[in-house]
Amino acid sequence: EHRCKVLQLEDNARTAGSMTKGRSPAPALNYIARRKAARTLMSEIRMYLPWVESKVMPADEASRIIEC
Repeated sequence: EHRCKVLQLEDNARTAGSMTKGRSPAPALNYIARRKAARTLMSEIRMYLPWVESKVMPADEASRIIEC
C-alpha cells in the first residue's frame, strides 16, 4: 500500500546499513538495495530497518529448538 510505514527487523548489521543507504560495496547486495530503494521511493513507503541481535529475533525461537 502506498504512503505507509514498514518496520523490517534485520539481524545482519551490514544488510540493515546497506538497505538504509540504498547502496552497498557488494555487487549482489547493491543490486537488491538499489531496487528496493527505488520501489520504496516510488510508492512513498518509509522503511525502518533496525538491527536486532539475532538472539532477540522473534522468529529465531523456532530455529533454536533442539530435539535430543
